[in-house]
Amino acid sequence: MVSMFTLALFKSLTRTHAFKFTPGGLVSFGTIESLNDYNAYEILMFLLMGLIGGLSGALFVKANSVLTRYRQKNITTKYNKIIETILVSSLTTTLCFSIMWAVRDCSPLAYTSSSFPLKMMCADNEFNSISSLLFSTPERSLRTLLHDPPMTYSISVLSIFVLVYYFLACITYGLSVPAGLFIPSLLIGAGWGRIIGHLMHTIDPVHFSDPGKFALIGAATQLGGIVRTTLSLTVILMETTGNVIVGLPLLMTLTVAKYMGDCLSEGIYDEHIGLNSMALLPWTPHSLSITKRAYDLMSNPVAFLYPIMRISELVERVTNNLHHGFPVVVGSTDSSRFSYGTLVGMISLEHLALLLQKRAFLSKDGNIVYSLTYKDYDYAYPSYPKLGDVLANLSCDDMDAYLDLRPYMCEAPYSVPGTMTMTRVYHLFRLLGLRHLPVVDSQNQVRGIITRKDLRRFKFEFVSGEYRVEELIFSRKNVITT
Repeated sequence: MVSMFTLALFKSLTRTHAFKFTPGGLVSFGTIESLNDYNAYEILMFLLMGLIGGLSGALFVKANSVLTRYRQKNITTKYNKIIETILVSSLTTTLCFSIMWAVRDCSPLAYTSSSFPLKMMCADNEFNSISSLLFSTPERSLRTLLHDPPMTYSISVLSIFVLVYYFLACITYGLSVPAGLFIPSLLIGAGWGRIIGHLMHTIDPVHFSDPGKFALIGAATQLGGIVRTTLSLTVILMETTGNVIVGLPLLMTLTVAKYMGDCLSEGIYDEHIGLNSMALLPWTPHSLSITKRAYDLMSNPVAFLYPIMRISELVERVTNNLHHGFPVVVGSTDSSRFSYGTLVGMISLEHLALLLQKRAFLSKDGNIVYSLTYKDYDYAYPSYPKLGDVLANLSCDDMDAYLDLRPYMCEAPYSVPGTMTMTRVYHLFRLLGLRHLPVVDSQNQVRGIITRKDLRRFKFEFVSGEYRVEELIFSRKNVITT
């Protein structure tokens, strides 16, 4: 962060912007003056556009989900991913040039607001409308759709552009390249929104003189139908257009687009979270699980640790374990009765790896050879050493040494009784950001452990009037083999 600030400071000095405190912003779509005045019947039209945006966004999510499942099943190696990226890039280039060659729609230069219009295959006093949309930067194309005069683009050109861009955005999202959906989604929505504005201008050119108004609403609803955000997207579009008055129609249409899309599918990000089996919890637990309790969710057996352990025994306990947090217990244990001793602390796998790497062992006389300090933890965070790499550097003498966990464990870990409802357990994970939660009985004896993946293990879908349950398979990349 300091280096970025220093770089920005010196760039502002060299470009004589050191004392300019009112920049134009990173992205600006320009002010649409016609949106300062809208009527009740226009609000109704905006709400109908919200329905269209929700339907279009849900279709986009469904199509991209099918394509992503195919990629996860068939395109798994780095070589195949590179080949796929090359093929999609070649298809994009070929398709755009073919459309430009086939659709030679030329318009007078007076119709465009662009300072550098593309004149491919047109006369000197004309510009190619389809190429100005396909071959300009997405930001410039979006500004032209929002601000160009009504008759700049024909309905056929806009329809071709929307279909092509919709298809290309769908197949591009999910490639092994850094790519996003914000500007492409806005561009798709601005295209079909301008079609509606063009039709309304044809019907009544007096009251609907600016199709850019409908282009902005279409852009917002298309993006809202895909990502399912309302308030944040409203604020973003208000800032990029520099117009506060558009807040009400944007918020209303985005709300309609969100709920329309939610009736058909999840948002694109939530869908990919499920497809990639990420243990991210939704806001609330599913209604089918509200009758469950902590005893129904906990995992067994538990990989527990003692306050002082031989390194070889400790490694055996944590090797190939499915969770990264380990209860520290004292007293007798009985695995057959799911009783693992009295809970006295909790320690994470990352901290265990750091202790082993620093060789914070006990000497033969019981003294600690090396004691970790706060600086050791601060220096290691967040890239803690991998336990497998640490074990490879331990000698046989190290394996016979002992490790005292008491100075480093959390002595007051969160725990829940087995009778606690799943709803309360779920909210503990959500509100406190927990990864592991020991389950104890009335005597504080460990009976099991609940992890975030246990709560996210099943995915529920309501399809054709019935619930479908899909088990998510979580992969553990740090499995230790010895």
